Amino acid sequence: MIANPAYKGEWSPRRIANPDYFVDENPGRIPAVKGVMFEVMINTGMAAFDNVLVARDEAVVAEFAKLSWLVEKTMQETAAKLERRTRAKEERLKLLDEGGYYNLAMFYLGEASEFVEDNFILTVALGITMVAASAYMCCTGIDDPEFGPEEDLPEDEADAPEAQGVGEGLLERKVERAPTSDDSHADDEGDE
Repeated sequence: MIANPAYKGEWSPRRIANPDYFVDENPGRIPAVKGVMFEVMINTGMAAFDNVLVARDEAVVAEFAKLSWLVEKTMQETAAKLERRTRAKEERLKLLDEGGYYNLAMFYLGEASEFVEDNFILTVALGITMVAASAYMCCTGIDDPEFGPEEDLPEDEADAPEAQGVGEGLLERKVERAPTSDDSHADDEGDE
């Protein structure tokens, strides 16, 4: 080992007299809390703390939250929804001003989606009603009033279309085809 001439011995911290130092004989006893402090480090903006409550009773906490936090949360959600809708409406109006079928379709699709969002229960009820009415009309076989019931059909065979010669001889008739350019060349060769 190399000798160190500046060596003063084993290191120990300096002792400074502390007039407020005391030995706590009962560290488990906590005096009444008169204030709460917390420190939060956030690297992003738009963070705020409000309405801090320390309590032992859950009912008190629930009542306090209902009177303060829930009201503020509802207001913030409503404001954010209104801002989002206003921005979307402005974008759709720009599309409408640009013109074109696609932009027109996107404008009305956005308007319809807002209507559905505002009136969701009405939209679902209307959709169920339309599906049920369509299924009822398709499956029950409602007769068309224009044609009337079956007993009103002509009973006399002379009135029936088959008896009047309609459709007779369709299979026996020879179908003549139109002449093509190949047929005209064949006629020319036969004449020579």
